[in-house]
Amino acid sequence: MKFFIILLATLTIISNTDVPSRSFDTSAYQQALSWRSFNLFRRQRQKPALPVRSPIPVFSNTPAPIRTPEHRPVNMPKSREVVTPTPSSTPTGKWLMFPRTTDMPTASPALTPRASHEPAQNNLNQKFRTLEDEVMGVKQKKSLFSTDHANRILRDLNDLENNGYSKVETEKLRQIVYEFTPDLKKQSGFTTTDQNCIKANPVLVADITDTSKIQKITAPGTASSEGPKGHSFIWTNSVKVPVYAPTDIILDSGSYVKDNENAPAQYILWFLVKGYCDFQVKFDHIDEPIEAVRKNFSSIPKVADSRGTQVADKVELRAGELLGYTKGNIPSGNWDFGMYDMSKEGPLAQYGSQASHRNAVCWPDFYSSGKREFYKRLLEGPRLLCSFSSSSEPQTQPSPATSSNNPPVIKNLGINFDTAFVFLQSENKLFLEYGAEVSGPSGPKILPTFEYRTAPDADVLAISDGIVQKVTYQNDTSDYEIHIIPSENSQWTIGHDHVNNPKVSVGNRVKAGDIIGKAGNMGGGLGRTEIMIWVSEATRPMTYCPLKYFDPQLLDQYKQKIIKHMKDWEDFKGNSNLYNEQKHILPGCAYEKIAD
Repeated sequence: MKFFIILLATLTIISNTDVPSRSFDTSAYQQALSWRSFNLFRRQRQKPALPVRSPIPVFSNTPAPIRTPEHRPVNMPKSREVVTPTPSSTPTGKWLMFPRTTDMPTASPALTPRASHEPAQNNLNQKFRTLEDEVMGVKQKKSLFSTDHANRILRDLNDLENNGYSKVETEKLRQIVYEFTPDLKKQSGFTTTDQNCIKANPVLVADITDTSKIQKITAPGTASSEGPKGHSFIWTNSVKVPVYAPTDIILDSGSYVKDNENAPAQYILWFLVKGYCDFQVKFDHIDEPIEAVRKNFSSIPKVADSRGTQVADKVELRAGELLGYTKGNIPSGNWDFGMYDMSKEGPLAQYGSQASHRNAVCWPDFYSSGKREFYKRLLEGPRLLCSFSSSSEPQTQPSPATSSNNPPVIKNLGINFDTAFVFLQSENKLFLEYGAEVSGPSGPKILPTFEYRTAPDADVLAISDGIVQKVTYQNDTSDYEIHIIPSENSQWTIGHDHVNNPKVSVGNRVKAGDIIGKAGNMGGGLGRTEIMIWVSEATRPMTYCPLKYFDPQLLDQYKQKIIKHMKDWEDFKGNSNLYNEQKHILPGCAYEKIAD
């Protein structure tokens, strides 16, 4: 009896000796309990052979590969596994004399140990998920990133890529950051979603403020923590001044913010240049925007947070239209204006400018010669972006008194009267005369134009020599409007409305008779286009009958073309009363002029 007690104690000590972790058949232990099966127990007690594995070279830092039961090549960890309690009814980790059904410690996980690089990869995953939550949160709230915020995220994304994280994943977040950071749109090649915009330089035509109040203008390029700034400082001596749209613009984003709790709240406003793919303008330190602009922003200013928001109401302002008032920044008494070509980096990029400053352009260069020289004579400060005027003449501004009051000389009617028309019984008129009454969305309307309903592919001709001032895509009619001025600083404008496939760009000089595009969209197998002539006056534009300013040598010829067309059309329709020629002061014109 004593012999068996000693034998059991000895076997218990031996069984507690460490061996590699391995599962074991518990039935063998139960058989070992039988006093009558001692020899069988001795055979079962023999340890099975360990699996053969390649020796690990002592000079390598890479754990040797083994094969798991799933036949996946893995690496054994260099250090011992951390044992954590998990429920188990099978003895693991040690050879046990008796099976246990209580909780036992077990290696976790035993079958698929991690490779040594996985903790680092998990750390990258965690960093990416944190950035993803941050970026998607801004997108879901339809907010905007500040420049500093965006640059920090972009740096973190670059760090992830440099450490081996998927560029496919980081690029998705990068593009969202670009989209929701106005100052960074250009770095991603981000452009307006309007696929019908024009990739050309716009022309600034109106002053940005009352120029008599401007003391000086600091040129773009002032040093800052973001590198040279891309905007100018307009110095107006803390006097309340109006702020005007320099060309047709569309409100895109902005913010109502104060630099600190004690600072005054002012507006930062970003506008798209209407009809142009790549250009934006920025106004900063605006005190009182017009109501249509102001209502896009909270009445409670942000503090030390310049992140903007996309506006819900894309307010459109025409050139020269009031957008607000300002006294400028306190205490300097200046305010900011800048212009940016988001399609490419400008000269300031080579000097270390950041964000939208890299895309800044010298905005005075986008005015016609008279205004350009006026603004350049006011420039001082850095010469990184703008060249300065060398003129020593007193500073003068082009005004209506010095602008050209000469009307254009009209030399054709905008289409070829002999070939452009297609006679269809479904139409009441193909030529709608100047002063014709038509039904509009708001009721009856008197047309201040010559309107033509033509063959869909009819050519549109420049009716006068001049300079292309504007080419604007119109979403409501899916065609273009082209403005031509007879000469620089002219108060007169020739409008060609409803034009497809424009063949001219802003700044081009055209001759009367040049093809500038095709007729716009009408439907029903027809195209349409219009011509209008107006002069800017103090109150509202005044339009004129095109024949009033026709070239005298051509006037009779084109009078006859109009008379012949009206007669041919009435004969075709069998109705001699479609046109009331007796009331026409000139063929096709019921009035000499109409206020638009």
